[in-house]
Amino acid sequence: MKSPKTILLIEDDLDLAELMTAFFRQKEIQVQHYSEPVDALQDLKSGRLKVDAIITDLNLPMMTGMDFIRQMRAEGLLVPIILVTATNNVDTAVEAIEAGAYDFVVKPIHFPQLLISAQRAFKLNYLHNENQNLRDAIDQSKGLGPQGIIGKSDSIMRLMELAKRVAKSSATISITGESGTGKEVFA
Repeated sequence: MKSPKTILLIEDDLDLAELMTAFFRQKEIQVQHYSEPVDALQDLKSGRLKVDAIITDLNLPMMTGMDFIRQMRAEGLLVPIILVTATNNVDTAVEAIEAGAYDFVVKPIHFPQLLISAQRAFKLNYLHNENQNLRDAIDQSKGLGPQGIIGKSDSIMRLMELAKRVAKSSATISITGESGTGKEVFA
């Protein structure tokens, strides 16, 4: 767990973003800054961006931090998210946690507190990844894919990876295909 950690920082206040970036870099934590949550979400979904934790502001252009959290969870992306807001409101904090936020930090930011929250988020992300790696290793040792699916072709591997991603989502999907192709197995 000693590899360099990376935080995705979504903040439209460039002065605050610079301050947070400088703070984390002093702690040898890499920061990827985005002003627009839509761009960050697109890069996370595509796999172009890999991070260990996310810090996002609540009030952002185009998409709120709360909507970003909900969209991340709907996509099955489980990176721990810390929501930062100027609102010291218990209802907002509860809503954020229910939406899938890992932690809730109120402005003005107390940087030592934010660092502790980020370090705990790194540990949670590490444990989640280790758990998934162990599950994958067990499936491979059995010679089976998820739910006993047998196959090694690129297309079946892509299909199994897609099935893993959508299984974590609460979205409704429709599976179509010819009779006997395994639709019920994937469902």
